[in-house]
Amino acid sequence: TVDEEMFAEGQRVLRQGLSGNGFFVILEGLAAIHIDGEARWTLKPGDFFGEISVLTGEPPTADVVATSLLRCAVVAGPDFEQFLMERPRFLFRLLQAEAHRLRNALEWRQ
Repeated sequence: TVDEEMFAEGQRVLRQGLSGNGFFVILEGLAAIHIDGEARWTLKPGDFFGEISVLTGEPPTADVVATSLLRCAVVAGPDFEQFLMERPRFLFRLLQAEAHRLRNALEWRQ
């Protein structure tokens, strides 16, 4: 259920406002998160993205752009639920990461 994809420097992996197509874990390289054209933060190996769009069925709220050659493990959107259900420890780690992201976003807004 896990594929591998490569993206060239400057290539958009996800596009804000368009449909999300999978859950991505960065294996090598760096990617930038852009919201409304503004760079917000950088993702590095071990970081992940795309999960919110896959879980909600809504378009991504940001662009993800490779800032170097980027290699990712990818779980296709339709396979993501089964992938998580078969890996409860991974699901727990994903929830922990989401909780940290939410906390950081809330602190940032204050």
